[in-house]
Amino acid sequence: MRIVQHRLPLKNIFLFFMIMLVGVTLIACSAPHKQTNKERKVFHITNNQLRFNIAECNDIDDWYLDGYRTGKSYSQYKEKMFSQRRNYCEESTGKKINKKFQKSWENGYKKGRI
Repeated sequence: MRIVQHRLPLKNIFLFFMIMLVGVTLIACSAPHKQTNKERKVFHITNNQLRFNIAECNDIDDWYLDGYRTGKSYSQYKEKMFSQRRNYCEESTGKKINKKFQKSWENGYKKGRI
């Protein structure tokens, strides 16, 4: 009696794994994103210029970078830009911002003005 073994060609095995990889990738990419509509709030800098609020309210480096960008590009709107961020973060977190965040924003603003 002769035993016959059937082997799948490597091409079929490769194709199977590629299909599985694409499927897993599609599932992973379609997972719900963490960001909410509130985080996408639009701020008006001027009548013609807008910015999306993607602020990380509890990240001191993000406060510094926002201040730097304001100082570099929008220094004439310093108070407006800071108050928009402060109001957003106080509304989002339900508490007043820590002074260290304001200080970090101010330090970034000063560096951006140089």
